[in-house]
Amino acid sequence: MQGTAGRPTVIIAAGDPAGIGPEVAVKAAVDTRVRASMRPILVAHPELVTETCALLALPSPEVRVVDPGDLSDLPGDALWVAPPPEPREGTRPGVESAAAGRMAAAYFEEAVRLTKTGFGQSLVTAPLHKGNLAAAGVAYRDHTDGLASMLGVAGPRTVFETGDLRIFFATR
Repeated sequence: MQGTAGRPTVIIAAGDPAGIGPEVAVKAAVDTRVRASMRPILVAHPELVTETCALLALPSPEVRVVDPGDLSDLPGDALWVAPPPEPREGTRPGVESAAAGRMAAAYFEEAVRLTKTGFGQSLVTAPLHKGNLAAAGVAYRDHTDGLASMLGVAGPRTVFETGDLRIFFATR
């Protein structure tokens, strides 16, 4: 779905709530330069967004929740947030836990689902903690394995690209 004023809609998964994921995702989603070039939809619980803004002393934007049953064009310049269907569990920044792994997986999986529906043109993911995912019993160990599983891809590989340089991990 193309956002307002021709800006692409970009789905941003908040990452692991025990780590830097929410800080990275929220900073990106509220940055005026980012918002001028794209329409971010942040996948996180609204309270996490508000708490992260307060923690980082960022001006708290108007946060509005996406209705997953109506993914039509979203009016206004509010920060649209798409919470996953799972309830928010008690987690604390810097404290590893299975709860943080479950929340990180829920954010990631909902972001992939929204992108697959065509709601967004791109997917951006914040960091996941492999230990928290494992503690939560999540079937994949990282973004690459998770995307491969959800998209039905065999033998996935990660590639980093900058300019003409491409870095490919031959082993995992």
